[in-house]
Amino acid sequence: MNSLITGGLVGQLGEIATAVEAVPPRHGRMGSRVTKFASRKNRSIVSCDSLLEAAFCLELERRNDVNHYVSHPYTLKFIGTNYRYTPDFLVCFANGSQLLVEVKNDRSFEDKTISGRISHYAELLAAQGCMLEYLAASQFYQRIRTANLAFLYHQSFSSQGDSTAKLCALMASRRQPTNIGDLLDLAFQPSNIAYAIFYGALEMDLSGVLTCCTRVRINRRPAVQKQNFSNNLTEPN
Repeated sequence: MNSLITGGLVGQLGEIATAVEAVPPRHGRMGSRVTKFASRKNRSIVSCDSLLEAAFCLELERRNDVNHYVSHPYTLKFIGTNYRYTPDFLVCFANGSQLLVEVKNDRSFEDKTISGRISHYAELLAAQGCMLEYLAASQFYQRIRTANLAFLYHQSFSSQGDSTAKLCALMASRRQPTNIGDLLDLAFQPSNIAYAIFYGALEMDLSGVLTCCTRVRINRRPAVQKQNFSNNLTEPN
C-alpha cells in the first residue's frame, strides 16, 4: 500500500475521512492537457493534469525548504458524506511538516461554487490539523516569468551547481554591472549560470525577456520562506 495513504497528514484524518490511491490523470480538464514534469527534486516524473500544475512544480523545485512533493497523492473520502476530494499536491518540507495545495486558474478560483467547495474541504481538514492552501494562478503564474523559470530549469539539468560559489565570488569582485553575456564570455557554462539563477544564488528580473543582455546580481536577501506559498511566489527576482 502507498505509504502516503497510511502516514503523514492522512494519519490525522481518521475521524473524518479515509484515503485511497488516486487515479493517475490520463486526460486534462477542458482547456488543459496532461503534462509530464521531470522533477530533479523527486528524481522522478511528476504527472500533472494541466500546464498550470506543471508551472507550480517549478516553484516547488526552487524552494530550498521543500524536500519533495507528490501530485494527486490520494483521494479523500469524507465519512458520512458523498464528498470526494483529490488534492493537486502534497508538499513535504525539510522540517518534516506537510501541506496540501490546490491550484486553479483565475476563472475557477473566482467561481463561487468551486471556491466554496474547496473552502469547505479546507475547513474540514483544518479542524483535524491538516492544512490545505488554495492558490489562484495569478498568485504564482506570470507568462514571461514562468517561461523564464522553465527555460532556466531545463538549461540547468546537466549542472550540479559546482560553479555557483565561483560565480558568486566573481560577481562580488566586479564593480560594473554584469549580464549573462559577460558570464558566457568568461567561459562559464550556460547550465551553470542557469543553475545559479534558478536556485537563487544569483538573481535577475524574471519579468523581462531573458537575453544575453539580461543583468544578473548576487542575491543578498535572506532566504526566509514561509510555508504559505501565496506570500512567497511573487518575489521580484
